[in-house]
Amino acid sequence: MEAAGEGLEDMDVNQPLNSPVYDASREESTTQRKRKRHNSWDPLMNSLKVSAEIIGAEIREALNTFNRVFVTESNREELRNNLSAEMNKVVGLTTRERNKAVCKLAQNEELMVVFFKVDDDRRLGWVKNMLEDTA
Repeated sequence: MEAAGEGLEDMDVNQPLNSPVYDASREESTTQRKRKRHNSWDPLMNSLKVSAEIIGAEIREALNTFNRVFVTESNREELRNNLSAEMNKVVGLTTRERNKAVCKLAQNEELMVVFFKVDDDRRLGWVKNMLEDTA
């Protein structure tokens, strides 16, 4: 059987256990075991580090996606809340056309976003065309 770090043939059985030579041998053996243990952990620590970096990157990407969706959704909620007031600013629409346009835009968020991007002086024509196209 082999002692940790050294073989029986390497041990001097004639040395007393409390001798300086024995203590130095023990310290050297302990240092070798610690170094061996430390070296065996290096690949594991590197693997854990790489895994943590990958997980961190995934979390950052998920957070960015969540923020984009949340900001987009909150922006759309704000647009929906302002839709009726903005539609009231379009001069030349009947009450029926105005109500129909609000309903159509509220149901189609892409169209609603476009409506808010159309210049004020072009909105009347844009709304009338939208109502004709979806009729």
